[in-house]
Amino acid sequence: MIWRKSRVNLPHQEVIQAIMQHLVALNAMQPIGVVTPFRCQAQQLALRPSTFPQVLNATEHRFQGSERAIMI
Repeated sequence: MIWRKSRVNLPHQEVIQAIMQHLVALNAMQPIGVVTPFRCQAQQLALRPSTFPQVLNATEHRFQGSERAIMI
C-alpha cells in the first residue's frame, strides 16, 4: 500500500501490535524499539492507540547508534 508517497505494510503493523501486547502482558517494561524500513510506517505505528509508552517507532536509519532492551 502506498500512503503519502511512502509504503505501509498493514500486516506487519498487526504483528507488531500483537507482539507488543504480549510483551506488556509479560510486564516487559523495558525500552522497546520497533524498526521499520519505511518512515510512513513508523509514523502510522506511532499513531495507533497505545498503552506502550516505552516504545520508540522509527526507521532503521533513525535507530543508527541507538539501543533498546527489546528490538522488533
